[in-house]
Amino acid sequence: MDKAAVLRHRVQIMEAVGHLKRREGGRRGYALYKHIWVIDLAGLKVAHFTGDVRDFVLDLVKLCKEKYTDTLWTMWLVNAPLVFRAVWAMLSRVLRRSTQEKIMILGGSDMAKLKEEMATAGVGADAM
Repeated sequence: MDKAAVLRHRVQIMEAVGHLKRREGGRRGYALYKHIWVIDLAGLKVAHFTGDVRDFVLDLVKLCKEKYTDTLWTMWLVNAPLVFRAVWAMLSRVLRRSTQEKIMILGGSDMAKLKEEMATAGVGADAM
């Protein structure tokens, strides 16, 4: 998939999530407007961060920031290799402080912390 197709796909996913939140909110009798996003970064290497990939990630962040602002409850970036910390330093500059605070970066050895965060957020272990 080229960059435009991937961005269109992300829009489709975000619209589907929005639809599910509205439907589930109707079933529960109250609005659901936030979601949790889990991204598994296992296998990520320095070689993946070429200029094209960096530009794509920044465009994806910009799209979500502009079109889907304030819909994120929390984001868990799991199995994050050490190299991702440097990438995060670059990415976090384009995010609002409130968004940065919602994002938790967890390495492979942080599974106990992830389970704790899941329990705090009301997410059952079976969801992973």
